[in-house]
Amino acid sequence: MNLWKSLMEHSFWIVLLFFTLLASYFTYENIHFRRSFNKDSGTLQIASGAVVTVTQIIDGDEISVRQDSGQQFIVRLLGIKSFDPSVNDTLVQNIAQSSFQFLKNQAHDQKVRIIFSSLAYDTKKRLLAYVFLGEQDLGLAMVKKGLALVYEQFPFEKMEEYLLEEHKAKIQRSGIWGIPRAVERSLKLKVLWQREAQKQKSDQGR
Repeated sequence: MNLWKSLMEHSFWIVLLFFTLLASYFTYENIHFRRSFNKDSGTLQIASGAVVTVTQIIDGDEISVRQDSGQQFIVRLLGIKSFDPSVNDTLVQNIAQSSFQFLKNQAHDQKVRIIFSSLAYDTKKRLLAYVFLGEQDLGLAMVKKGLALVYEQFPFEKMEEYLLEEHKAKIQRSGIWGIPRAVERSLKLKVLWQREAQKQKSDQGR
């Protein structure tokens, strides 16, 4: 009995160590990759509706793409937020992996259209845009499946549509919304984003 208990304890720590090392490697690779592509984003010439090739899935809400000209840049999917795979929490890592895998299965090496109302970047110099594979809005598809949250801190044109689909996903307990701990964490994030959005709105009104 003591031997079995010892084996179980060692197995737990081995699994924990594996996920920690995996998260560290994933974080290092992403930071290095982002730096290599974002340094020239200020010179990007692209129009909404442009067709590009997805060269890499970075995580559940950002991808690397290449124009026919050869220029590569990173697109941050507008309107959604996926869980961070670098967080040392197996629950978050599992959800993040599901989001990553969905994008990889759908879009890797595929031609997609990037749609935006104005050329805008986030603080990490990633282009903010909707990403369409054929007629499918990939960000909206992820929200429908409960693989990503609607990112409410910053308003965007399709927010009402996204929130409606998120509400349906909650009712159906799809993805994130079928895991109690994930639901709790998601709702806390929602409250935080809404507070930040309200604060920004108040600051602009002064």
